Amino acid sequence: MEETVAHRIKLEVWADVLFPWCWVVKRRLAAALDACSGRERFEVEWRSFEILPNISRVPDETIVEMMVHLDAADGNAALERFGEIRAQVLAELGLELNLEEARPVNSFDAHRLVHLAATQDAEDALLELLFRAYLTDNRNIANRAVLRELAAEAGLEAASVEALLTGPTHSDDVRADERRAAELEIAGVPTIVLDGRDKAAGPSTTGELAELLEGALGAARRP
Repeated sequence: MEETVAHRIKLEVWADVLFPWCWVVKRRLAAALDACSGRERFEVEWRSFEILPNISRVPDETIVEMMVHLDAADGNAALERFGEIRAQVLAELGLELNLEEARPVNSFDAHRLVHLAATQDAEDALLELLFRAYLTDNRNIANRAVLRELAAEAGLEAASVEALLTGPTHSDDVRADERRAAELEIAGVPTIVLDGRDKAAGPSTTGELAELLEGALGAARRP
């Protein structure tokens, strides 16, 4: 009798390196998957979403300065809130977020590089390096020298990285992810979509993500 192959559940995660909650949810999702009884059933795919698609590749204002100028926000209140987030995330996940000094830049090349990393089984490693470079070390992740360095550290093949950074490689993949996000009415990140249907948006807790995974497994078992 032929054995039935279990249905694989696709987890698509729309994210941008510029947004700290994407790193937080990446770590929380990893913890939820590790604790999940059906871990092998899930296939995680990272999707591109530019939260600031028109921003320059050259660093300018910090996040706080940008908030003040664009939203007339209270800079001191923003700094206080960032301090609260930093303490919470450090205590929970051991991640150090230096949001006060982060200077947003264009993330398009970083997204392209993540797509390349996915073809070389280095997607997770590169994402971690990109998040840390921008959110902890406050580096310019639009700078091609920085991207080359991070790609090498993640183990990407040098010739393919150079071809990407000097040409259009994976540009169409980034745009396809963004078109699909629009079709699914995804307006922000992080957003997780299970098998193209169920959707979870925002900074979900590890417990909420675990419930989401178990719910997906339960639904897959039903005829």
